Amino acid sequence: MWTLGPDAIMGLMLGGPADPAWAQAGVAPAAAAVWELLGVTPDQARRLGAAGREPLAVVAEWWRAGVPLDEVASWLTAGLSAAEAVQQRAEGVTPEQARAFAALQGLGSPGES
Repeated sequence: MWTLGPDAIMGLMLGGPADPAWAQAGVAPAAAAVWELLGVTPDQARRLGAAGREPLAVVAEWWRAGVPLDEVASWLTAGLSAAEAVQQRAEGVTPEQARAFAALQGLGSPGES
């Protein structure tokens, strides 16, 4: 269990997660709230942000593609775009299978597709 410190208190004041891991990853509280909703970890969110991915744009992309919210983090971790995930889903590939395959190939960095 984490304790309240300046980062946690600021996160609470700004309406974002107070977990220090998000602050340590350099993710703004509002962005952290959206990434957390998608199931993305603070480190993944940092890498996605560094790749120019904005959380609301990611939500819109995946929502429009019809990919269930609880699958997004796994597909992102597998390095796939929403369109690629839709194609893989149609072929019977699960998000966990895609994630495992990407990890085996060393492609598991989010945002790289």
